[in-house]
Amino acid sequence: MRTLRASVTPREVLTGLHMTGTTDDSYREPTMSHEQVEKHFRDRQRAWVRHDAETLARGHAEHGILRTPMFGVVRGREHIGATYRLLFRAFSGQQFRFDPMVIDGHRVALPMMASVIHTTEFLGLAPTGQRAEIEGIFIDELSPDGLIVSEHRIYDFTRALVQLGAWPGGREGPLHV
Repeated sequence: MRTLRASVTPREVLTGLHMTGTTDDSYREPTMSHEQVEKHFRDRQRAWVRHDAETLARGHAEHGILRTPMFGVVRGREHIGATYRLLFRAFSGQQFRFDPMVIDGHRVALPMMASVIHTTEFLGLAPTGQRAEIEGIFIDELSPDGLIVSEHRIYDFTRALVQLGAWPGGREGPLHV
């Protein structure tokens, strides 16, 4: 089990230096080659484009952890799968673009851009019919067999809420507090 320090720098997040306290001494580098990891994540990218929640969920370890601004900390493959289903149900017209990934042993950083239209209730927010453009990065840590044991999604959720008209400041202008 790994724990996350309360405050970390972006460099620490990208390099995994913020993860401390492993209790599993058997953890080791993935047995997958760099090319196999890259293919595995290309397959995951295609699953995002197909809105295939089940395939995406199966890519997580049974007791994996997802950290995201939208859902907070989510534990376990079943609950992580529910987040994918919720996303794909609440937003139509989803388009995803992935930039080149960075693979460093058992860690993968995957920059992404998503364009979505809010068409059904989501987290208590009535449908707005508005489009949001979300840029971010997924930082994944893999088990030796290639399952995601930890995924940290970093993106500006507040900006998305502003674009959807669900946060003060309007769709186009700056946020005035």
